[in-house]
Amino acid sequence: MTRKRRNMPDIPARVGLQFMGWKSEEAIEKVLEYFKLDFEHAKQPELVSFYQLFNRGQDFFVSDKRGLWSMFENPYKPLKQQILLQKVVDKVTYSDNLVEVHTKNNETFVSDYALCTFSTGVLASDMITFNPPLPEWKQESIYKNPISVYTKIFLKFPVKFWDDHEYILHASKRRGYFPVFQDLDRSGILPNGSGVLVATLTGDEGRRIEEQTDEETNTEITNTLRKIYGKDIPDPTGI
Repeated sequence: MTRKRRNMPDIPARVGLQFMGWKSEEAIEKVLEYFKLDFEHAKQPELVSFYQLFNRGQDFFVSDKRGLWSMFENPYKPLKQQILLQKVVDKVTYSDNLVEVHTKNNETFVSDYALCTFSTGVLASDMITFNPPLPEWKQESIYKNPISVYTKIFLKFPVKFWDDHEYILHASKRRGYFPVFQDLDRSGILPNGSGVLVATLTGDEGRRIEEQTDEETNTEITNTLRKIYGKDIPDPTGI
């Protein structure tokens, strides 16, 4: 990247794409852009770093029936007695010598060091007070990286009727409307015959779906799939 080699400041991905001559005007262009940007970063091009577009890592899909928790169960067990739950933190006081963590029920925990794992959404809110306040450079990083909405909807069908491709794109005039379906009924993912299809939504569409019932979501997805594959496809048996 010439721009990066010249130590020029980063810009939003939308601006960088425009410099490169990309204009997402047609429905097919919108879904291709969504698949490369929103689907990867869970943010619109206006909120994605132009430099990040060239740093994609390797993807993994965990299909272990025990769930993701099985990956952490063994490290967790020896620490189980030391983990405190239902302790809502509302203030963190820190200095060069110690850290004090205060909870809403007036408990205080003191330590030489503390590892903070709050999400950027929590850090950007007024839920927790830091004393002294976090430095401006750190606050800027927090505000620049808001928590993202990434909603996956798993549907099980009695039979596979869709294309045999890992990803199936839906080119809608409405950007981000059920744009990406993932076929899990493929060799190497889930056992053949699983009949599972995944729809992914991000941003405002993800929030909208999360606020409605499963029945409403089921209807929307089924209607979308019938526009693609015909009205005779079966209803999902589970969502």
